[in-house]
Amino acid sequence: MTNKTKTEGRRIKSVDQAFTIIDYVETEDGVTLSQIAEELDMAVSTAHIHLSTLVQNGYLIKEDGKYRCSFKFLQKGGKKRDNTPLFQIAKPELDDLQDSTGEHTNLMVEEGDRMVQLYKSQGTETIDDDAPIGKHFHRHVTAAGKAILAHQPKEVIDEYLSNEELPQY
Repeated sequence: MTNKTKTEGRRIKSVDQAFTIIDYVETEDGVTLSQIAEELDMAVSTAHIHLSTLVQNGYLIKEDGKYRCSFKFLQKGGKKRDNTPLFQIAKPELDDLQDSTGEHTNLMVEEGDRMVQLYKSQGTETIDDDAPIGKHFHRHVTAAGKAILAHQPKEVIDEYLSNEELPQY
């Protein structure tokens, strides 16, 4: 999927704003209404309506005057992962492999133009990469992504290289 494909089509500005708020709240350890309005350059009244809606729908919580993401995202992501046939098949295999080798194992899948970590099984002697479940990675920074790219036709690889910003990690 190219970057152009991702941006085609009509968009609903209020939905974009809600996700911008969620993304901002997720990066902070609790934010106030005024912080959100100022940081995201939106009217306080607009920010308040979005925040109230997100709280009422259970995606944000408000405690001590600060907004935080709720665990509803974990519920949704966990259900999606648990219902994925590849995860259901791979999890016990990865756990067995980790038990027999003592090494870190993980399961990654493609989602759009990124790799997503669905599961990891870590031994007590391994070094954790601190990558949370659900993290999205550029293909070129993961072993799984490199393996997938290595088996793609040249045209697919050329398109990936021409459409991607390839950040260093």
